[in-house]
Amino acid sequence: MGQKIVVNSLHLKKNKNWNSFWYVDFNAYLPVFREDLYLYLYLRSFSKLKYNILKRKHLYQIEIVKCFIYRIDKSLVLNLQLMGLKTKQLKKSDFPFFMKQLLIRLKNFFNYKNNRFVIYYKIGKSTALFTALRVATLLEKRVRFQSQMVKKIIKQLNVAGIRISCKGRLNFVDRATKAQLSSGSVPLQTIKANIDYGLIVANTKKGLQSVKVWILNKE
Repeated sequence: MGQKIVVNSLHLKKNKNWNSFWYVDFNAYLPVFREDLYLYLYLRSFSKLKYNILKRKHLYQIEIVKCFIYRIDKSLVLNLQLMGLKTKQLKKSDFPFFMKQLLIRLKNFFNYKNNRFVIYYKIGKSTALFTALRVATLLEKRVRFQSQMVKKIIKQLNVAGIRISCKGRLNFVDRATKAQLSSGSVPLQTIKANIDYGLIVANTKKGLQSVKVWILNKE
C-alpha cells in the first residue's frame, strides 16, 4: 500500500478542519467565490513580490503565511498570519507599516468605496506552504535543489520531521527527475500525527517544477 501524498483529508476532524465554510445564497455564490479567488491570487502574488522593509541597513522580508476571510455585513475581514525571515530582528512597528501598504493596495485593486476592509494580523509559525514557497523562490533564482541554501531552510525549522520533494527538470538538465530532502521522520499513514502539507509550483527557465513539503509538528 502506497503512502498518501495529500494528507489533509486523512487528518480531517482529527488534527485539521475544513479550509472553507460557505453560507451564502445561490445567486450570490458565483460573485463571492470569484472575489475570494481574486483575493487569494492577489495575496499570493503580493506575498511572492517579497515586500521588503529597509531599516538599519538590513533588508527584511515579510511573508503572508495564512489568510482567513470573513464577511460581516458590508465589511470584508481578513485575518492574516505574518512571518518575517528575520523575525527576531524585526520590530513590532514594522508589521503595521506592512499592513498599511497592503490595505492601500487592496482598496485600489478591488475598488471598495462603500464597503470597507478590516485586517487583523499576528506573527505565525512557519507552515509547509510557506516553506515550499521559499524553496520555489530559490529554484526560480537558478539555485540547485540540493544546495546548502535549501538545506539551511530545513535546519532553521524547529519541527519533529520534514520532507521536501521536488520534481521537474532539476539542476538545469533536459530530462525530468525527482529528488528529495528529509530530516527526521514523517509518518504519512499515522492519523494521530499532526502533519502539514504544502504544494507550490516554481516557474523556472527550464519549465515548471513542483515543490511538495510535509512537516511533522511537535506535540
